[in-house]
Amino acid sequence: MDPSRPHKAVINVQIEVHALDDMNQCSGRVLNNETLRQFGLHSSILLVVEGITAEDCLTKLKAKLDQFNAE
Repeated sequence: MDPSRPHKAVINVQIEVHALDDMNQCSGRVLNNETLRQFGLHSSILLVVEGITAEDCLTKLKAKLDQFNAE
């Protein structure tokens, strides 16, 4: 693979919103897709990060992931 060529990172994110039990643990009860749609959400999303080189793509990918971790 040529690291100087353009690269694309594809991240598939599965979303589950769990009800918590009395011990603040995930109870196994997950909100259904219809409830998610009422809030404009879906049960999965694809995130794409593109770069002009492998290094550029990885740098942008790390920055995007850091944004998620900061919230």
